Amino acid sequence: MEITIEVPWSREHNTREKWDELCAWAIETYGLPGSRFMWHPRYDAMDFVFTDENDALMFQLKTGCARRNTKIFDLPHPDRIRFI
Repeated sequence: MEITIEVPWSREHNTREKWDELCAWAIETYGLPGSRFMWHPRYDAMDFVFTDENDALMFQLKTGCARRNTKIFDLPHPDRIRFI
C-alpha cells in the first residue's frame, strides 16, 4: 500500500533552503528515494509516497501536511466540478 503526503508549494515551504532542509531530512531519515519512499514534484505541490504506514505518519507529523489520494489520475470529471 502506498501512502502519499502532499507538501504544497506554500509560504511555509517557499524557499530553496526550506526545500533543501526537508529533502535532506527525508534522505537522512529514510535513505535515498526508491526503497522506502519516493518523491514526485507536481505543479502545485511535491508528493512524498511511502510504502510503510509508520514512515508516512512520521513524515506527516514532521511536515504538518495532509495525506492525499495516491492515484494521481483519480480526479473528478470536469463536468462534475462545481466552482463557488
